[in-house]
Amino acid sequence: MKKYVFTSSLIVLLLIIIIIVLKKDFNLAASSIHKESEVVLVKSNLDNLYSSLEKTTDEYKTQLKRYRAGATLEDSIAQYNLGLMYDLGHGVIQNSKEAAKWYRLAAGQGHSQAQYKLSLMYYEGDGVPLDYVEAVKWHRKAAEQGHSLAQYSWGVMYENGLGIKQDYKEAIRWYHKAAEQGHALAQYNLGVHYFSGNGCPQNSKEALKWYLKAAEQGSAMAQHNLGVMHYRGEGVTQSYKEALKWYLRAAEQGDVGSQNNLANMYAEGTGVNQDYGDAVKWYLRAAEQGCIASQHNLGVMYVKMQDYLQAYMFFDIAATNGYYTATENLKKMSGKMASEQIAEAQKMAEKWRREHSP
Repeated sequence: MKKYVFTSSLIVLLLIIIIIVLKKDFNLAASSIHKESEVVLVKSNLDNLYSSLEKTTDEYKTQLKRYRAGATLEDSIAQYNLGLMYDLGHGVIQNSKEAAKWYRLAAGQGHSQAQYKLSLMYYEGDGVPLDYVEAVKWHRKAAEQGHSLAQYSWGVMYENGLGIKQDYKEAIRWYHKAAEQGHALAQYNLGVHYFSGNGCPQNSKEALKWYLKAAEQGSAMAQHNLGVMHYRGEGVTQSYKEALKWYLRAAEQGDVGSQNNLANMYAEGTGVNQDYGDAVKWYLRAAEQGCIASQHNLGVMYVKMQDYLQAYMFFDIAATNGYYTATENLKKMSGKMASEQIAEAQKMAEKWRREHSP
């Protein structure tokens, strides 16, 4: 039974800044691992300066009065928070132009979060004319002042040559700055670079270090790669138990490759007691998300469990999706089943496809 590993691919940009679209490829052998960093435009969390979004009208009025007074005195924090209230429409009528005005005043005084917010508004033409030169200027200022989201975005831009010359070393430098502040995506991307040796010396131990940091913050992709590393014993002592642990964490978050690999371990009894029930459970979760390998593997499981209707159904589903081995298995199944059974299994497959169509 072939193991498959989840990958991501790069994709969709809003000109220079990028919005993530993860494309999953289930046709890589388990001997491989993620070789592409994750690309994403992360909208920043609200500044801690402006804490709760659940405030009463009176509280908003009090805040608005206080921020206006501070903004008049050229207090950058008050200017930023006043911009944020207009941006979100909290205590005032939402007004992007007014938000941009106050962000700009705060940004001009060196407020990094205001600089980052203003850069996004220029990228999107929200409250200001769309202007990529201004967007880049403010984005860079925020990054240079230590704004982790801006630093991460600069890393992405250097990695992919978006508006600037592609430079993996510069990308890694900016990822490091963001990762050291706890940015999970930057930590994950560092792990990818150190594992592949792209832009830096290959270093599996360093990759492990950054994958662990990202995984502990909930990155399913990092958790998946840790599973692969422990399964293969690359950069770490080989351990099926650890591989199982990390695959499970990622699988529970919906990571398709981990769901398939976890099912493989249960199906084969690798590092865990063999359990066809758990294997089917995880193959099914991956299959429902479009993993063709898992659709085929469900067919294999049902053959072992002597449920030929279900086996034929999943081979039919995988074969329709272009899985060659499933086509061969359908031919073998045809010799074991009556024509009425095959017709019934085909109806079941068609119904499954309708229920799980994108």
